[in-house]
Amino acid sequence: MSGARYAAFVVSHPYVDALACFREPIRALADAGWHVDLYTTISSLHGAPVFAHDRIRVVPIEMTPAGTLQMISRLVTHRPRYRWLFAPPQWSLYYGGIAARLAGIGLVCISDELTSEAEARTPLEKQWKARERRAHQRCAFTIALSDERGAYIREENHLGPDHLIF
Repeated sequence: MSGARYAAFVVSHPYVDALACFREPIRALADAGWHVDLYTTISSLHGAPVFAHDRIRVVPIEMTPAGTLQMISRLVTHRPRYRWLFAPPQWSLYYGGIAARLAGIGLVCISDELTSEAEARTPLEKQWKARERRAHQRCAFTIALSDERGAYIREENHLGPDHLIF
């Protein structure tokens, strides 16, 4: 199994399988032979995501300080090492980005929601926007939901002209 390829998705939303921007890349990678671990929250309102695929595994996470450290540790120590880590802004991209940096995993932003600098009004919101921007700038590439969103994200998060956006 040494040639097996592994990817991780870190998505704090509990309804991952209901959103095509996450569901389709997860399935496509699994269908292409990748083993995909989905780190996500489980809620009583939204049951665990169902993919019915033997290469997709759901890994429950808790968005608490201890849960966050546990998730980072699991991402960093996973063997075989993940080749790619996919995450949307803000919480998932920031903390997934820490794990990716520590383990040498390629980081990819799936930009599902847009949060502008102008929307960040409180000190905490401004801190999260700055974290998002730094994490996004470290990504190998970005998956945007449209060309217009891609252009907006490039400007908003100060992504250079060489940063690939699909």
